[in-house]
Amino acid sequence: MVILKFYDDFDSLCDGEALYVDAAYVERSDTYNLVVGGAPHGFMFGKIVMKDCDNNDIMVNCDDGRIASGELTHMWNGLFNVNDIDGNTFLVSREDPRYISGELKSIQCDTVIVKNNIGEMFSVSINDQRYLSGELVFMSTGMVTVKDKDGNTMSVSVDDERYISGELRHVSCDRVPVKDKDGNTSSVLKDDSRWLSNELVGIFTKMVPVRDIKGIIHHVATDDERYISGELKHINSGRILTKNSIGDNFLVDKTDIRLKSGELVPIAKGRHWITNATLERNKLVENEMIDQYLNIGWKTGFKCYKKNQIKSSISM
Repeated sequence: MVILKFYDDFDSLCDGEALYVDAAYVERSDTYNLVVGGAPHGFMFGKIVMKDCDNNDIMVNCDDGRIASGELTHMWNGLFNVNDIDGNTFLVSREDPRYISGELKSIQCDTVIVKNNIGEMFSVSINDQRYLSGELVFMSTGMVTVKDKDGNTMSVSVDDERYISGELRHVSCDRVPVKDKDGNTSSVLKDDSRWLSNELVGIFTKMVPVRDIKGIIHHVATDDERYISGELKHINSGRILTKNSIGDNFLVDKTDIRLKSGELVPIAKGRHWITNATLERNKLVENEMIDQYLNIGWKTGFKCYKKNQIKSSISM
């Protein structure tokens, strides 16, 4: 599904839909529209086309209880748009052998939704020079999804004064992504008793991000034989966090010529990690300051803290 444009109000949205969804568009075999767009109070208003258990298409009110119960499913459920090698577009099931084999590809394959310098959004190839050069940026660049005190959600600029002041808070604030013992994932409040008791754990608990030989990133278990054997390597393996002369940070390969020339230096050069279990804090301090911290209860090293418990540690 491609977002063509954002509208300020419903009437403007309907006017915009009328430009795209005309009679010719409705007649196409690769669209689901039953009537032309732009009629907010026509017979389709407040209705939706669904499928019943016998795979029949029926039109019902959007608040029909059978939708919430799962008795009715959306007419596109399990289907999506694909292209063949000739660029023809049509709908297929996700289990279609041609899609699984790669013969058919999603219409979104190798594309990205971007915006220009005046905020207009459209879809381009990931190899589009304007995208690669930074002239076009990802649609959500510089934006953040937030909620107000009443729980209403919206997307605002990261520079929005209400977000900076704390009036608007990130939509995931006070929540944490978790999984249960069976691997089912969800998001819960940080004071959820199941999270505090460790019945639910972080979704990446005992997982590690790795790269395969093609450079593709995966998350695998820490005891995965491919990770232990070295077939899969940590995404930061062979890389180091550095800084330049003005303090900008860069994660680079250890063989980067800028390290050899001195243009970049390791960010931890001349510093060391220390940790305080009472405060549940880690700090990177200058080497000459370490003794002062050790004398007031800090220890060398880095530890990950969770809910007043030390979950794991890394010796430095």
